[in-house]
Amino acid sequence: MAISTTFSPIANVYFIRQRLTHGVLSWQIVFGLLLSFGVALRLFHFFDNRSLWIDEVYVANSLIRMDFEQLAQPALEYEQKAPILFLWLCRLSVLLFGKQEMALRLVPLLCSLGALALFVPVSRRVLSPLGAAVAMGILALAPPLVYHSVEIKQYSAELLATVVALYLYLRFYTAQQWRPLLLWAVGGAALVWFSYASIFILMAIAGALSLWHLWHRDWPRFWRQLVPFTVWLLSFALNYLLFTGRYTESGWLVYWFETLDAFMPVAATRAAVRWPFYQLYMALDYPLGLLLDLRTLGSTLPRLVLRLVPLGCLAVGAFVLFRRQRQLFLVLLFAILLTVVASALRKYPVYERLIVFLAPVFILFIASGCAAIGNRVKASWQWVLPLLLLLPPLAASARQLADPGLFGGYKKSYFREAFQFINDRYQPGDVVYLNWNHVPPYRYYKLAYPLKYNAVLGHDYRPASRSIPTYIDKTADEFAAATQGHRGWLVYDELYKGTIGDYDGKPAWYYLESDTVLFQRLNRRIMTTTHRPRQASYQMRTTHANLFGLPRRRSTPHVQQN
Repeated sequence: MAISTTFSPIANVYFIRQRLTHGVLSWQIVFGLLLSFGVALRLFHFFDNRSLWIDEVYVANSLIRMDFEQLAQPALEYEQKAPILFLWLCRLSVLLFGKQEMALRLVPLLCSLGALALFVPVSRRVLSPLGAAVAMGILALAPPLVYHSVEIKQYSAELLATVVALYLYLRFYTAQQWRPLLLWAVGGAALVWFSYASIFILMAIAGALSLWHLWHRDWPRFWRQLVPFTVWLLSFALNYLLFTGRYTESGWLVYWFETLDAFMPVAATRAAVRWPFYQLYMALDYPLGLLLDLRTLGSTLPRLVLRLVPLGCLAVGAFVLFRRQRQLFLVLLFAILLTVVASALRKYPVYERLIVFLAPVFILFIASGCAAIGNRVKASWQWVLPLLLLLPPLAASARQLADPGLFGGYKKSYFREAFQFINDRYQPGDVVYLNWNHVPPYRYYKLAYPLKYNAVLGHDYRPASRSIPTYIDKTADEFAAATQGHRGWLVYDELYKGTIGDYDGKPAWYYLESDTVLFQRLNRRIMTTTHRPRQASYQMRTTHANLFGLPRRRSTPHVQQN
């Protein structure tokens, strides 16, 4: 009987729960499971090797064409900007492993895995075991953070820089000896070359600690810690002088972020009061992934409860950290406030991927609140709130594992698949005509993959047109001229109405119809005026590749001879 009880599932569950409750077995296994699942999610999507989407394409064109010296110049292709150290590491990966997607995404993947690993000691140093487990769960499971771990953009590096900065702070904030202070100085100084947003975290640390030491009249620490803080500032100034400050400000980009309400209003209006709360709520969805779409539940009560859980944990966590770890509270608060101030000055937009670097800050607040609430209930109920909190990112990540087509949402692209569809069916003499919004993806994939064809790059006739019919006529005429006497492929994407440098909504006539309707009219125009049958078609979401055959010969009436 003893043996059977020992190995019964019920006894095992009871044993594990008891051990977790008393903190014996517990947290090593929990951290190991969360870390393993976070790593597995990232590796799955890395090896799934989806096509680049348009923002990745813009950066990739520079990384596969430019050498290290050229990447240090401000004029990257398509007005792209990224920290110089990040660009150089990505270029090194291209030289070592080739020009295809996985080589480009290797550095972001390693950054994300590094952030996961380093966040373990950060969370365990700051939070209770329950809180640290919640913090690791959010970082490991949040779909936006998983997505950016396999995107050839710098946002995963920004996340790592924040975790590194917090780790260095927790390790050296009490230091008075010169050796650890110099290590802190060098570590922080290096971050600004790897991450634009790291300056917000570093200045938050410097400001919070300086005020803390001044308030407590701790003059030895105040003067000594000015050394690393000054080194950080000098490093940022040098980086700004050599690289960041040389980028010209793009008026169209500022305008675009204004349309997204990414800059805090400075006028004393209701919008200015509402803006911080709205942005805080939206941050729970992106980058934290804590808001689940529950419209299918019907009742508004469950939706309201699950949305209030992260907000409640955030509020409680801020209060708890203010009471118990006030210095850390100031560091985290200053990081958010500096970002908001930069937004009000139109220097840094607060918008989804651009605040990925703040994810660890929000996570520490939320996890602290979750743990504080959990520690006030019975041990058997401690896991209810963490499960409610982690349910949305867990459910979304599980769905994306089951259906990788959901990964990235609207950013899921099929450029590579469309080009390969053409490549598999290409015949000598075929002409591949690219709509202007498909030229950047083609320029990348032509170098990264052995495409058989040299495409005709279509002109953008919007500046030369005053209406949609005129625009369609000019585009169709160019297609007909390019493909005269040959089979012709028309390649386009319905999602991207504009390109780099465009002001949203201009020209106004172009936005009167959706791109779906516009391209349907273009296809009909080609078929009716050139009498070309459509012989093959590829469509996946908004990406299209249509093959038009040779013009049909018109039959002449047979005249009977008497």
